[in-house]
Amino acid sequence: MKNILAIPKYQIVILVLITCAVYAPVVGNNFLYTWDDQIMIINHYTSGGYHFSNLKSLCTDFYEGQYAPLLHINTLLLYSIDKYNPVVFHLGSLLWQMGNVLLIWLFIKKLLLLRKEAVPVSIPAIAFLTAVIFAIHPINVEAVTWLSMP
Repeated sequence: MKNILAIPKYQIVILVLITCAVYAPVVGNNFLYTWDDQIMIINHYTSGGYHFSNLKSLCTDFYEGQYAPLLHINTLLLYSIDKYNPVVFHLGSLLWQMGNVLLIWLFIKKLLLLRKEAVPVSIPAIAFLTAVIFAIHPINVEAVTWLSMP
């Protein structure tokens, strides 16, 4: 019997292409200067660089009423690539979405394998369809396009 968890590369390529096709227009957008991006992205944490006191502050302080260390570490990493270039930030957000789509795909595969009633032949198809729906679902647009969403 063929290994159900074997990773068919064509499914990964299709999922990545679908995600890119849906969210590619966001790469040309700028920051939202009238919303949260000027506070959550363009701040002293981001431009502070990688040093101990800044990383400690990122992980322990509340900033503007929010505690979002993963967001600040992500923005610090993206800032270090090309300063405040919005293309880099939007590409980073797109990469996070691609990773989430692939995680959904793997999670559904493993979840269906644990369920003994599932037909092994249909597991890859169900997992792939679920990941496609997650990739194109409109509920994810805000999380991918609005940069200050953690």
